Amino acid sequence: MFTTRHSGISYANEIENFKLTNITALNDGMLVGISRNGIDISVFEGDKWVTAYSTGGRHHLLKSICALPSGGFTVWSSRGTGLIFDDVDRTPFNPGMVVHLVKSKSVEISATFALDDRYIVLGSMDHSLSLFDLQAAQMVGTIPKAHSSFVTSITYLSDTRCIVSGGLDGSIRVTRLDFFGHI
Repeated sequence: MFTTRHSGISYANEIENFKLTNITALNDGMLVGISRNGIDISVFEGDKWVTAYSTGGRHHLLKSICALPSGGFTVWSSRGTGLIFDDVDRTPFNPGMVVHLVKSKSVEISATFALDDRYIVLGSMDHSLSLFDLQAAQMVGTIPKAHSSFVTSITYLSDTRCIVSGGLDGSIRVTRLDFFGHI
């Protein structure tokens, strides 16, 4: 990998087979991403990407990564396993908690957004939108057919307490947070 500077911005150029499928920036500016093979979590250190955690394939393929307001992050696998990393001061990373979504069928997480360090919104390949309580390790509620295709993006508008989600079908859904109950 090599880095070039243009107008004061650094661009990391990938060489050969080191590619990421998802990336997020933590509070301290650290860049963390999921490797294309879906097995490793990598961090950008200096001028290169370094593997900071490897699942070894134990948790299916990693699909979605999401920064937490406290500085850590969550990573969700293709089969609904969530890894919560709250100690990211040094590598290698170790998950502080592993959670499993309990559903009658497997659920593939396609998008995530942390409302805070407790609640995370999960978008799925099955078109659903869910609110998950990280502290209780349980689902608060789910909108089964939030979109007519899988959920591709999620954000939160704190001033209106609304979750905004986008689907592969091009639709945008605005959901009031109180739809899931008193949060």
